[in-house]
Amino acid sequence: MAKTKYNHKQLIESFQPSPNKAIYPGMIIEFKYKAENIFDKNPFVLVLWNDYISDKIHGINLNYLSNQKIAVLFDKLIEGSKTYGKRLGNPFTVEDQDDESDYDDNLPYRNLLKKPYTRMKLPTYKENRGGNPLSYSQAKVQMDMLYEKVIKRFMGRGKDYQVYRTYKYKNMKELKVLYMNFERL
Repeated sequence: MAKTKYNHKQLIESFQPSPNKAIYPGMIIEFKYKAENIFDKNPFVLVLWNDYISDKIHGINLNYLSNQKIAVLFDKLIEGSKTYGKRLGNPFTVEDQDDESDYDDNLPYRNLLKKPYTRMKLPTYKENRGGNPLSYSQAKVQMDMLYEKVIKRFMGRGKDYQVYRTYKYKNMKELKVLYMNFERL
């Protein structure tokens, strides 16, 4: 288990508070976490899956990785995105739910965020992929493939790479969605 924490505040351009239901795969979030035997009380997380049923999120705590290791992880995720479909260009985007041209009441996050934020395009329930929205089971299968083929191998490099975490919403406070500048990596 990773036991060294890094400060990545210099990568944050801005942030905005967020309700739990506005969180979806690919977002980078920060929050206060209060539970027993917790090493990192202010996780900085790339969300992999929002498990609505179990009321928790699955993600990678970036506080346990140096900037160099984050860059390697992102390269692996970009390369690994080919496991669930063709991918062209950089999967990191800046999204703005408040933009009226992108307004969509059918998506689970329902346009709850007012400012732009950074997001990595990962398989997401009801998000259009090739013209068709992904079903819950399709999105879950594609994320499982990405986990097995990329993330698990990344974590297999040793104890300093054990960064996958699950967080319960009931222990999370002051949840923020971040707008990042990855050129500073």
